[in-house]
Amino acid sequence: MGRVPKVIEHRVKKNVKPGICRIIENGKGCTRDTHCRGLCPKHHTYFLRWGKMDEFAAAMKFVYVEQASYKINKDAPAGQCRLIENGTICTRHVHGRGLCARHWLTLERHGLHDKFGTTSRKDPRKFRVKKNIKKGICRIIENRDGCTGKAVSRGLCSKHYLRFIRSKQLEQYGTEKPKAKSSPS
Repeated sequence: MGRVPKVIEHRVKKNVKPGICRIIENGKGCTRDTHCRGLCPKHHTYFLRWGKMDEFAAAMKFVYVEQASYKINKDAPAGQCRLIENGTICTRHVHGRGLCARHWLTLERHGLHDKFGTTSRKDPRKFRVKKNIKKGICRIIENRDGCTGKAVSRGLCSKHYLRFIRSKQLEQYGTEKPKAKSSPS
C-alpha cells in the first residue's frame, strides 16, 4: 500500500501582524518571520511550487521609477555604484554593469539598463601614471588608488606589467624599454 498524503488546509489570517507570516495551516497560525509577499520561507516555497501564490500571497509592490530621479556619477570609484538617486550618491558595492544590486534590479525591471548601466558587465578600470614616481614602486594609479607594489620591470609591478602586456598597453603605461648594452670589440 502506498503512503496516504496528509491533507493540509490553508487560509489567510484576517488580522496580519507586520513581519509575521499570514497563513493559517490546519487551524494553527504560522508564527515565522516573513520572507516575501507576507509569507515565511516555508509557505513561500510551498505556494510557489503548487502555483497558489496569487491565492495566498500578498500583492507585489511595484514602484514606478522616474528617470529624472537618476543621474550618473562619473567620478564613482571602481567597485562603487555609479548612480546618483534624488541627489544622493549611492555608495553600495557594484553588482554588475557599474550598478549595485538594488539599482540593477530596479533598472532591469523598467528596462533602463542601457541608459544607466555600463556596456561591459565588468566594472571598468581607469589607469593613470603617477605624477610623483618613487623609484622601485609601481607607477600606476588604478581608479583612485595608487599601486604600492614593487616595480619589477619598466616601472610596473608584476600585476600591472602582465595586465598591460595582455591588453597591449605596455608602451602607453610602462617606461621606455631599456637599451641593450653593446659589447666591446
